Amino acid sequence: MKETIIKSEIDLGGINSTNDHPFAELPFKSYWVFLSGKEIIGRKRLIKPSNILCLLASVLWLVLGVSGIVWSLKGGVFAVPIYLISTILIVGGARYMVGTNIHMLAHKQMFKSELLNFLMGELLTTVCFIQSYQFYKDDHLRSHHGKNFGSLKDGDALAIVQLGFTSGKTRSQLWLNLIKRCIDPMFHLHFLKGRFKENLVICPDYRKFMTLGWFGILGCINYYFGTSIIIHTYIIPVIFLCQIAALVQLVTEHVWISTGLSSHRCHILLANGRYCGVKLPHKNGSNIQYIIDFALWMTRMFFIELPARVLFFQGTLPSHDWHHRYGNSKEWADSAMQRELMVEAEIKEFGQSSYQEVWGFFEILDRVFVNISKSSPYPEMEGLPLDSRLNYGDIK
Repeated sequence: MKETIIKSEIDLGGINSTNDHPFAELPFKSYWVFLSGKEIIGRKRLIKPSNILCLLASVLWLVLGVSGIVWSLKGGVFAVPIYLISTILIVGGARYMVGTNIHMLAHKQMFKSELLNFLMGELLTTVCFIQSYQFYKDDHLRSHHGKNFGSLKDGDALAIVQLGFTSGKTRSQLWLNLIKRCIDPMFHLHFLKGRFKENLVICPDYRKFMTLGWFGILGCINYYFGTSIIIHTYIIPVIFLCQIAALVQLVTEHVWISTGLSSHRCHILLANGRYCGVKLPHKNGSNIQYIIDFALWMTRMFFIELPARVLFFQGTLPSHDWHHRYGNSKEWADSAMQRELMVEAEIKEFGQSSYQEVWGFFEILDRVFVNISKSSPYPEMEGLPLDSRLNYGDIK
């Protein structure tokens, strides 16, 4: 506890976490906890989150999504909204697999058996068509969670720089760069080539056979159920839309700036809680104005914040900063509550918490861009070949 810093050496413009929850007084607390990703201390929970529940939740999202797509392709009055919701569920379920479950497997936290973690990891990374489990684990534990965190020796930080999110650019330029990457066909082509390379070229032979086997299964589904099923349940959501979701997750995962601090302090400073949702509007004017403000709030909550939670910040990702402090904890699946307990303990001992948090999808991105724009370049930038080809296959 005493190793944590209470006053940040660098002002990142965030707010120190407390146990206050903007939706604590609303009915249906479980829903608001799900939407935001932030737990409420003292809330009566029907069940405590567990590793297996995280795995089952992602499978459920995928099953519901695929079922909805199959139903919507038959046509009908509600075909379009069901198709959109189902696509969001498939993208969210696939990213849930990557961001929480495969991530948990890489840290050997899903199962007690290392062999079972390995087998499940290789299976899920094959189906999601990302970097092989063994490469994922080695790269993630060595560079991202090791002493290289906070420097360009961390492959994730290097990817951010090579994607053009660099100091010296204005906040607007960084926003435009993100939008451009999301819609740029070349970005998606390079990303797709990287995924093929990771699964068919630079991976172990057994992984190549697994990938070919998975392609065979997809081919059989295509033959018996039609090409449209494969296109709408796998190619569009898992292959292309997941690439956008992976980019947004990577960009917001940390505040990607050079600090000159030790790796330990960087793990604390550069990670923060990412929560979906904004506070309810206050009634400061007429009833009509309040009705308008409330309608706008509802629109944002259900059409921006809720999809963002499913697409980009699913599973345990909102409390990812807690994971960077307690990466070996067995309580990973319950990290949202564990984070709140640590915030409470720090406030009791020190008067304030060293955890920071940001609320709102746009605000989460904007905070990263504001800090990148006003930061100093990484010292390693001087010797970095800026024209070097980014290994898109490393983006998870």
